[in-house]
Amino acid sequence: MAPPTLPPRHQRRGRWLCVAIGAALAGAAVAAPAPSPAPGPSPEASGPDFPFVRSSDGRSSSNALLIGLLVNGKERAREVAVLDGELDGRNKLAIGMFCDALGLHARRDADAWRINTPIGEAVIARASITRIGEIDYAALDDVGAALGLALNFDRGEFALRINGAWLDQSAPAAAASRETLPIDVPAPRANLSAWRSEALVRHGAGRTDTTTLTELGGALGDGNWHLRYFDDLDGSRRIDEWGWLIDRGRSRWYLGQQQVILSSLLPSFPLAGAQWAYSNRPELAFGDHVAGNEIVANRLATGRQIQGDGPPGGIAELRANGNVVARTIVRLDGHYRFPEITGLPADAVLEIALYKPASNDVPVRVEQVTLRASDDLLAGGTYVVHAGAGSQDNPLDEADTLRGGAGFARVRAGINPRLSVDAALARASGQDFASAGAAVNLGRAGVWSGHVARSNDAGAAELLGEGARGNVFWLASLRDFQRDYFGDASPERHDHQLEFGWQQPRLRLSLVARDFADANLGDKRYLKPALSAQPFDNVWISARPDYLGDYAYAASWQPLRGTRLSASRYAGRRQLDWQQELGTRFDLTAAVVDDDAYGRRESAVLYRRPEDRYGWWWGVGALHARSRFGAIVDAGLELRPGLNARFQVQDDPLYGRNSSDTRIVSLSLSADFAVTPSGLTRGAFSTEQRRVGAIAAHIDAGKLPAGIAVSSLRGVGVLVDGQVRGELDNDGRALLPRLVPGVHRVALDTENLPIELNPADATRNVEVRAGSTTSLEFSLDARLGCAGFAGREAAGWTVRVLDGEREIAHTAVNAIGYYRIDGLPRGNYRLELVAGDGHVAAQRSLTLNRTFLFQQDLTRPSTPESTP
Repeated sequence: MAPPTLPPRHQRRGRWLCVAIGAALAGAAVAAPAPSPAPGPSPEASGPDFPFVRSSDGRSSSNALLIGLLVNGKERAREVAVLDGELDGRNKLAIGMFCDALGLHARRDADAWRINTPIGEAVIARASITRIGEIDYAALDDVGAALGLALNFDRGEFALRINGAWLDQSAPAAAASRETLPIDVPAPRANLSAWRSEALVRHGAGRTDTTTLTELGGALGDGNWHLRYFDDLDGSRRIDEWGWLIDRGRSRWYLGQQQVILSSLLPSFPLAGAQWAYSNRPELAFGDHVAGNEIVANRLATGRQIQGDGPPGGIAELRANGNVVARTIVRLDGHYRFPEITGLPADAVLEIALYKPASNDVPVRVEQVTLRASDDLLAGGTYVVHAGAGSQDNPLDEADTLRGGAGFARVRAGINPRLSVDAALARASGQDFASAGAAVNLGRAGVWSGHVARSNDAGAAELLGEGARGNVFWLASLRDFQRDYFGDASPERHDHQLEFGWQQPRLRLSLVARDFADANLGDKRYLKPALSAQPFDNVWISARPDYLGDYAYAASWQPLRGTRLSASRYAGRRQLDWQQELGTRFDLTAAVVDDDAYGRRESAVLYRRPEDRYGWWWGVGALHARSRFGAIVDAGLELRPGLNARFQVQDDPLYGRNSSDTRIVSLSLSADFAVTPSGLTRGAFSTEQRRVGAIAAHIDAGKLPAGIAVSSLRGVGVLVDGQVRGELDNDGRALLPRLVPGVHRVALDTENLPIELNPADATRNVEVRAGSTTSLEFSLDARLGCAGFAGREAAGWTVRVLDGEREIAHTAVNAIGYYRIDGLPRGNYRLELVAGDGHVAAQRSLTLNRTFLFQQDLTRPSTPESTP
């Protein structure tokens, strides 16, 4: 079958352009249960050579998008197809094309897709599949749950992000050779490259509290520096993290202050001093798997930076062992991020609760952050050594009370693709710790990892397991800590969790068993079922015991398009709500909340959705509880590229008798910039010490030709090595993030430029260094031109441009009688149409001032005049 034909610009942009393939897929087709698939190979198994078709009824609610692929942060030279659906808010993925891009063996049977992975067989059942034009699609979260992967459609990168530990167990691929390019724009040796600040001001009960967080980073010599600063504007200031990272190929050094986390059995501790790491596979140890501030990829969930996606303008709440430890605002682009949370116990169970804007009731979604056995597996033949020494005292933090020396050493090795081992020694708080363990892939029996540790004549042990066979899956997490292990008089505690179940993409049934003993929470033991199901396309049900064994449940029914009824319970709160879409931009939500501690509240909130990812939104509503009315007003917008604001006034009668003790006014600001000599560009600050850098491109508005506004360049693409990696904003700026160190070819996508503009430098070779941003300025010149019709009989004749008697340009008339001449400066000219025998068949005057001129036709008299 023939592949879809793309315009030349789209062909050049390749996998990084989100291409609407000209296929509108019917909402009814997307929503309807999939027909019974016939056994056989997938039509799209060979890659992007597959059709996109319009549904039979002609309605459109979903677009087929051809997007790039990022696997554990690394670009793959393949595309995948995604349905960008509006009916149920679930993006859907072409299954066969996805498996082919990952190199997974898959087959399509009559009842399901069956996919072989290193940790077992994944099954995507027929009930979850939408078939359109012989292509099978399934929702991203269904595919991710079946394969044990995290899938996210990143609109900013026009790519599908795939993250999972088992993806790295394949043999190392040969390193791609890069062409050696001369450097036109060198990377900075010392600068401030990135700046992120968050400020929250809250006023209530006669008191105003302010908290700020600022993170700075940039280039320094052969490495990059990073600093994090807290200030409450009331005398409490601290720099709790700072340092200089030096990368030496297979080794790297870190000089400064950092929170060190080695394993889930060892305590985390601050270290001000020096760290050194070495690996024979630096692309794995120091590359895309690095999380938070770590300099070696440990892939530990607890204590590291936690980030994800949620309702724009909403709230993300972090809970450890059922207790709220931090809250943050979900940015208007849908992303939230918690900086590293210190002081959490090594065995903490972390949950993220996500709340909608203009609501502080029951969360719309609760996600658990857990450790996985497969995180302990290394690629075969890989080894990593990591050591450090220094003091626990932070000399830049006056509030720091820790004293004494600290140090550690850790070795990890992948014996083969199925077996990895590790060992660690550490000294902190005057106590010595030692641990050792191994992780093994047992194929159909799953992946298991076990560790033992010793300190203070007491021991600790951990066993993690995960696996699946067909529709059956299992998870295990067992931890034991003896008395005195974490210090004199530390209590004995244990936490054993087991889950065994059966799953399909639309149905997951399991039994959750838990037995724990905690000095603060007491002893608890339970065995309870858990359910997650979508019995119909418009019905969703879930129920699962939380950390303490109390059920968190949610049920949702969408009887009509734009109408949703929901019921939920979480952490002692129950909620019933009705949400109604009003047009394309407004939602009206009516809710009843019952709180175990405070009572019942009724509310109605009108919410305006943002027009785009950087648009503005607002919510306004009435609240009623305890025979009193209150109100909520909530609004947010991007003040300028990179600067977001949110303002909220809330008087919630559920928590008080009068407005004086319940009214809370809050203002939050979030600034996220790439810093360049020419100014600030919307950025994406990252504390991750990965081997990536960025380019900040811009066009100086003051240097544009007269009559050209920089805002007219919004949406013009910026090419990196031939692929579109960013677009200019209203200020003529674009950040090109996550680029590998080296020299890259960078150019403007001239096809999207106004026709009268041309770059002064077509392509620049720009150097990128890890941890820093290189600034690049594009210059544009006004180069005008003209086009017109000369007649089909003039095909092959010549059109000349004369300045006086001097010819400055010429072109041939094409086969259908048209001509076009580009690259002319402003001025007055004469156009001549020269026939094949050399005589001038027609002529006209031409004046170029500000714009490219069309319809400059060269008409001829009925009897051609002789050439003088």
